[in-house]
Amino acid sequence: GFFSSVDADAKQTLFSYGYGEDQLNIAAGKQVGTTKLSVSRDFKSDALCRHGHPVSFDTTGCASDNFDRAYVWIVENFDNQSEELVILGGTPAADGARTVYSDIPFAPSTMRAHWDPRTGIMSFSNTDNSNASADVWANAMESVGYQPTGVNYFSSKTLKFSLGYLSFKVVDDDHLYFYDDTASSYTSAESSATSSSNDLCGMQGYLATVSSALEQEFLATRFLQEDDSWPAGWLGGRVSGGDWHWQYPSPEADLRFWIGNGQTGKPVQDDATDDGLSPNGDGVNVANTWVSKRKDLDTNTSGDLMYRQATASAYVDIRYSQFAGGTDSNTTSRCLNSAGLCEPHDGDYLTMTTGPMGHGLWSAVGNTKSCDSSLDKVCGAFHEWTDNVSARLVDSVTLDIKKYRDVCAAE
Repeated sequence: GFFSSVDADAKQTLFSYGYGEDQLNIAAGKQVGTTKLSVSRDFKSDALCRHGHPVSFDTTGCASDNFDRAYVWIVENFDNQSEELVILGGTPAADGARTVYSDIPFAPSTMRAHWDPRTGIMSFSNTDNSNASADVWANAMESVGYQPTGVNYFSSKTLKFSLGYLSFKVVDDDHLYFYDDTASSYTSAESSATSSSNDLCGMQGYLATVSSALEQEFLATRFLQEDDSWPAGWLGGRVSGGDWHWQYPSPEADLRFWIGNGQTGKPVQDDATDDGLSPNGDGVNVANTWVSKRKDLDTNTSGDLMYRQATASAYVDIRYSQFAGGTDSNTTSRCLNSAGLCEPHDGDYLTMTTGPMGHGLWSAVGNTKSCDSSLDKVCGAFHEWTDNVSARLVDSVTLDIKKYRDVCAAE
């Protein structure tokens, strides 16, 4: 934490006291008495091994500097069998699958940190649900340490810190996300997400959109609720002009991700023409031009939809979509129909079910889909903000895991 640099052999550091050579040269021609002392010693220090990071945020443009919670999470290649986040100097206690830390250094006595190994996320909040300033959350999160628990190491790991909501980088901007567990119709959820009261430090809110498989994975696996339930909620997509589009005011507003509605739909490769043609030019009207199968699909395993041109040997690059296919009564064989692409229902509004049983599947349902209808239930909505304003509610640090393993892993 307090060392400015660590050599390649991190078990040895050099402390130098006295004048440097440049200072001695200034006094050329004069007798100068100096004392130089160099000390090398081996050490294994929590200060080094915790990877302490000076977390900082900027709330410029925010109506308030106060937030009710903060998050730290492991970004890429999270493996709950081989790694965890801890609070160095804190007091841990088991809470079901989670670990709760109290006595967090440099934090109010009411603050707690909850580590959840199922999601790779550590959340901070106060026991009385009170707000705290950005600096208070930042100080507390400087006690977060990365701890390997197995041997499955990668070359580097990124820890992300965020205020108020979880964050994920989309292209060049950090986006923030929140699951609102208020059950409502799509139109009511859309109105709530885009309302002025949902402004975040000058950032416009909207129902979440998905532009990549990585963003999809983030939404489908990181939002386990405090009652251990996986959320199912609205996304910001619906049918417009007979095709599926992302909705205003998202950055992807009016962008199509699926052509057509119901069982005859096709994934969109591009928006270059009104028909969004597939590579051979007739993907919309000719049956079996595209074949969709679900990879690793069963009742317990997550997978992704892979699209390929029926006449091609390689997968083609096409706009991301995660429609499930099948029917309410046939949830274990969704989208295994080799006769063409499939979509779960004929509704005009997009929802996603997360967690091990839901596979992060998208469903096309009616505006008032209920919260008690198996895999296609809708119990809330996913909100999103694009961090493209002066405020900075996200910070991060990248860790050299090889150096950490060599120096800090338990022997």
